[in-house]
Amino acid sequence: MALPLDGVRIVSLGVSISGPVGLRHLADFGAEVLKVEVPETGDMVRLW
Repeated sequence: MALPLDGVRIVSLGVSISGPVGLRHLADFGAEVLKVEVPETGDMVRLW
């Protein structure tokens, strides 16, 4: 079964909670998601 966003690629430079949560929803609908983070620390949400 094809998902609505199959074949869509998304590159995200967002941080905090709203970016990753939104990306998760897009991925659930079939999008291929690439999340770019700061090399040393990553997204600040990882520290929680």
